[in-house]
Formats: sequence, C-alpha cells, structure tokens
Amino acid sequence: MPNTDAVNDIVIRPAQPDDKPVVMEFCQHTWKDAEDYIPEVWDKWLADPSGQIFVAVLQERPVAMARAVKLSQQEGWWEGLRVDLQYRRLGLARVLEAHISQYLQQVGVTITRCCVATWNTAAHPFMKQQGYHKIDNYILHRADATDSSTPQISRLGLESFDAARSLVHQSQSNRLFVCRGAKWQALTAQVLRDRLNQGLVWGIEHEKVLQSVFLQSHLESSNEALWVGCIEGREDSLPVMLSGMCHLARQQGYEAVSGFFPKREPILNALQKAGYQLLPEEEFWIYEKSLQQK
Repeated sequence: MPNTDAVNDIVIRPAQPDDKPVVMEFCQHTWKDAEDYIPEVWDKWLADPSGQIFVAVLQERPVAMARAVKLSQQEGWWEGLRVDLQYRRLGLARVLEAHISQYLQQVGVTITRCCVATWNTAAHPFMKQQGYHKIDNYILHRADATDSSTPQISRLGLESFDAARSLVHQSQSNRLFVCRGAKWQALTAQVLRDRLNQGLVWGIEHEKVLQSVFLQSHLESSNEALWVGCIEGREDSLPVMLSGMCHLARQQGYEAVSGFFPKREPILNALQKAGYQLLPEEEFWIYEKSLQQK
C-alpha cells in the first residue's frame, strides 16, 4: 500500500491511447458485483473533442482517471472517476476533481455538474466537501418496445416551439434534460430549437393543442434502448406519451425505452400506469457547483 506522501508525486495529464490497457485493468475492480462501463466508452470518450479524459500518473503508471466535458458555453460535466484499488484513500479523487474544475474554468465553463448513484455512499460527502450541492434526484426506468394501440406520437418541428416551450416552463422540474448518456444540461430556448431542428422532439396533441413532449437523447455505451432526454406535459397525458414512446422504440428498431426520470409523483404515477419497470437500486442524485470567480 503506497504511503500518503505518494500523492505529492502524482502528475495529472490528458489521457493517451497507450493508457488504455492499464486503465482497463484497474477498472475491472471498480465494483464487486457489477461490470464497469468504462471499457465500452473509453475509445468514444478519447475521440470526443467536447471532452477530455485525465489520468493521475504515479511513476509513469496511470492509477486514476476522470473525464471532463464541455456541454455548452457555460456548462460543464465530469464523470468516470476511477481509482486503482491499491491507491485509494490517498486523496486522488480530490486532486482529480480540482484539476477538472480548473480545466473547465479555463475553457469558459461557469457551472459544472455530475451524477452520483445513491448507493455510492462515500461519494456524497466527497461532493459536498468539494463545494457541490444536490439539485435533483432521478430514477432509472425501462419498458420493452411494443406494438402499441395508443395514439401515435408525432415528430414536432419548429412551428411547435412556442407550445413545447410553454409545457416545459409549466413543469415543476429544474429544466434540465439528459443531453446524452448520463449528462444533464439546461433545457434553454436555443437547445429546444436545436432539438426541434434535429427531429428529436416528439409530441401528443389533442384538438390541436400540444399535451406532452418527449425529447429523444442517445446512449454512449450501447444502442439497445430509445434513450429519454426528458418528458414534460399535462399529468393526464403523460401515461399516453410514455406508451407511445414504447411504440416509437419498436418503429426505430430499439429493444426498449429507458432513461432517467425525475423523482416526482406525477411522473412516477405515469410510469407505473404505462407499465415501466423501476430498475433496482438505480436512483441518482445530480450535483452542481459554480465555477465563477468570486
């Protein structure tokens, strides 16, 4: 076991392709009873210009990693914190988080967020110690793709911008959405326009009035599920939309619909009515920290 002075010799640098074998080796021991997703996303992350993987190196060997992503001009995200089992409890997580915050500041980010599973009990005090505060919690749900008899949802265009924006503003949410994978971003007016232009917003209308909207996102690690960015709308319309999403998943060749849903009563009731299954032990807290200079 390395002594605590070893952290003084740590060098933080951008990850390189040659780091992969060593990082994959220590990622095998991230959790005792589950496989790590890092092997599935490493190559994609390394090639993604919006993000940067950093590794902590000791004696020329990577012993920890984390990734920073710039989601918008002001918003950052960090994820994938992993520490070699032999080098835990040396403060490497703190060193990596500080480096990532500095990096995000340098690229113009003023607010950063991350997602932590509730079962990861050691991480929650750490987040508070680093200046983060909890802003919301989400629960992962899934439903199989089906040939549904419910009214088909339709793709919305820019002509629906005002109606869609109104539904979003009427919601009780913090107006974040899952832009990709497990990354939350502010659902601004410009983001909504962009998603409408990309054909990634779906809706249900009744008597020509928009009742609910669904923003489609995508996974980074697989393509098996229609991935949920967010769903907003009238409470009585939400189960219909959720059922329609199962039909849309079948049309688009997905096996299922899956995603993070805010832990709020109307959404949870709608998920139950539409037959979605709560995935066990899959509740996540979203943390946020300001990086603005004081």
